[in-house]
Amino acid sequence: MLYPAQSFSTHPIAAAGRMHARYLLAQKGVLLNWIGTVGVLPNDLLGF
Repeated sequence: MLYPAQSFSTHPIAAAGRMHARYLLAQKGVLLNWIGTVGVLPNDLLGF
């Protein structure tokens, strides 16, 4: 089904989709930060 743009922005499924996308992006950012930290620590310890 097609929804007009105005109702789409307030449509619960659309809102849930946006929240889910935001959640996934936040998760990916945390994961990348964690990988970056784990990658930097051994280099610091080894003096690279």
